[in-house]
Amino acid sequence: MKSYLDVPVNRNITYVYGAALTFCVYDMILSIAREVKYIWASRWSPVKVLYFIFRYYGILNLIAIVAIRMSVDVPVKVCQRFYLLAVPGGLCIFSITVDIIMLLRIFALYERNTKVFITLLILILINFTAATYAAVTAGMRLAAHVDANLPSPWQGCIADLPRADFKFVLIAYVMNFGLSFLFLTMTVWKLVQNYQSIHGESTLSSFYKMKHVSPLLVAFVHDGSIFFALATITTSLGLVVPFIVHGVAQASFLPWSIALYSYSGAHLILSLRAAGRKQKMEFMFHETLSFGPGSQIIFTDRH
Repeated sequence: MKSYLDVPVNRNITYVYGAALTFCVYDMILSIAREVKYIWASRWSPVKVLYFIFRYYGILNLIAIVAIRMSVDVPVKVCQRFYLLAVPGGLCIFSITVDIIMLLRIFALYERNTKVFITLLILILINFTAATYAAVTAGMRLAAHVDANLPSPWQGCIADLPRADFKFVLIAYVMNFGLSFLFLTMTVWKLVQNYQSIHGESTLSSFYKMKHVSPLLVAFVHDGSIFFALATITTSLGLVVPFIVHGVAQASFLPWSIALYSYSGAHLILSLRAAGRKQKMEFMFHETLSFGPGSQIIFTDRH
């Protein structure tokens, strides 16, 4: 029997997916009051759409995967459709959504610099194209390698992606990791520059003092740095796991990648809206803040 047809391994991976889903649902319950206050009551806008993608698409995606993994003796055709849809429709959606938010934030932090915007947009399009190609190709190859001779009763679907076929997926992860790390570096660099220009120093105490000056500034830069860091960690998981394990266990990092994207993206938007209210801005929600001459945060979203 093949090594990836190990019942305990398959069961444990299902538990991992269930744990990630539980985490997302638990966080949604804890955040529902803030969500009603800052999201549901607002008018529809691109920011609101992005929030719902982060918050609920991840949960729905995990529910679908857990449902398949808990089903017994799933037909081969159902497994094939599952791989064709779930693989491209999972992290690819989060990848482009994350990149859009990253692009808008960096564009704002760097004083709406057109060259920065165009350069990053090109990198994002290249990254998204590579990620989409890798995901679609992986989904097709997994669908073609669905194991139809599973011992009954077997839960879920099993398809082993040969290590040789994983090279193109690895290249996509390398590009995604590089872009996430670039966004993180650019954000941290601008954070240091901003604090130095305001306080003449960049110590932890000066960072803390900024909470009393501009909660929105703290939410925009500080929370954004954490968000980019989590995105970088998520992509790094995709680079490390294939070299540690082989077979079905390679999928163990996927649920927590989805959970990290969902959690970070949703809370990033919630934090910005809460900070805008706390600062008693002139508009009900107009996430605009000057970092210097001609510099603005371009998340404009009125209720």
